[in-house]
Amino acid sequence: MTREQYLLEYLFKSGIDTVRPDLAVNRCVRISDNLLHICGRVYDLNAFEKIELLGAGLQVGAMAREVEEILGDRLSGGDIIVGEGQGLDLKRVACHEASLPLPSGEAFAASENILARLRAGNEKTLFIVLISDGASSLLCAPSQLPLSDSRQTIRLLLEKGASTAQVACVRKHLSRLKGGLLARRAAPAHLECLAVSDLPEDVPGLVGAGPTLPDPTTFADALEVLYAHGLEDKVPPSVLRRLTLGKAGRLPETPKPGDPVFARCHTTVIAGMRRMLSAITEKAATMGLEVRQLPAISGSARITAWELSHLASIAATGLNGDRPILFLTGGQTTTVQSDGSRKWKHTDKKNERNQELALALASAFQGNMRLSALCAGTTGLNGSAETAGAFVDGATVTSGHGQGLDARDFLARNDSHAFFQKVGGLFTTGPTRTNVADLAMVLIGKADKINFS
Repeated sequence: MTREQYLLEYLFKSGIDTVRPDLAVNRCVRISDNLLHICGRVYDLNAFEKIELLGAGLQVGAMAREVEEILGDRLSGGDIIVGEGQGLDLKRVACHEASLPLPSGEAFAASENILARLRAGNEKTLFIVLISDGASSLLCAPSQLPLSDSRQTIRLLLEKGASTAQVACVRKHLSRLKGGLLARRAAPAHLECLAVSDLPEDVPGLVGAGPTLPDPTTFADALEVLYAHGLEDKVPPSVLRRLTLGKAGRLPETPKPGDPVFARCHTTVIAGMRRMLSAITEKAATMGLEVRQLPAISGSARITAWELSHLASIAATGLNGDRPILFLTGGQTTTVQSDGSRKWKHTDKKNERNQELALALASAFQGNMRLSALCAGTTGLNGSAETAGAFVDGATVTSGHGQGLDARDFLARNDSHAFFQKVGGLFTTGPTRTNVADLAMVLIGKADKINFS
């Protein structure tokens, strides 16, 4: 491992430590003198007849276990929904498993349990709601629709490459819980929602399709999403009918900003990419690096790589002295199939977005030994691959040439994983127990004089 790779790995791991969901819960929830402190708000525990824990998402199991440890027997019970194979034996909370990314029967049944708990709440109830990536599928409660119709609609949107915001807009208007509707059903109870965001800008209204937040979108917006992707004649008739009736004002809208249902409802993003970037920036600065945070990355991995390498090349030209520059950004790019279609399911090891971004960067860096990078998923996994991502530098492509490998050919075939298997550079961490999107770090300069103490 080169010193530059060691530095990038060190910064990645230091950032991960700040966004682990269980540690994030521990930072913002505590009890003192029968007072419950949550994200700066204080609740007198004597004022509540019951405190219940609800939630959905891939990171929620660890979060729920931490809440149980903090509250102990003050916690009355609850229901959470996690991914398959992620179930935990909790003391007071039922933990249900369900598949992703489409709504499932298991998620539907577990969501009914959550709805029942919400109906039984009153002004002397405190609901603690935990949300993380995957919640938009796991929190599954279609409104006056068969589950199969909701499932088919989401599948069509994902296959068309609809954005996260577009899919969330439609989900909100087909659900009994999303788009602020969980908060509506919880009122007049008190509600504290703790969210771990896997979105680059930590937009809480998109995490889990915003079940505890005002929804600025409308039925008309949801219909527009279907038309924009040419799906108005492909979605089930029940879906088109519901959205049409809603647009005509014949169905109640999702709660909007200013709605009184949010008077006792608070939502806080306790871990996300913004926090991770801030932590890495602080750590890197103490080590003597000049840090420049860039806008969030999205879209084609190859186009993103060109943009990053262009900025890095300019910075390298003006680099003076021994102080390296670190470009830092997060988000989620997409791989592009050879026919130009956008990839939906990251199921093929040869076609993983972080490795494709890294290989595209390597092609742009070729021969410039002042540039190196790490592109990695914060889950510690990369789609279906067992690796988080890959390291590259100005010698990566040349190393491939020495083995008779052409990086351009591997990119054209979306086969970046195989390239790194042969040449080296795969970044493996194992599961990190968090997910706050993908991280890309570009180092301009050498790490020879960086102090790791």
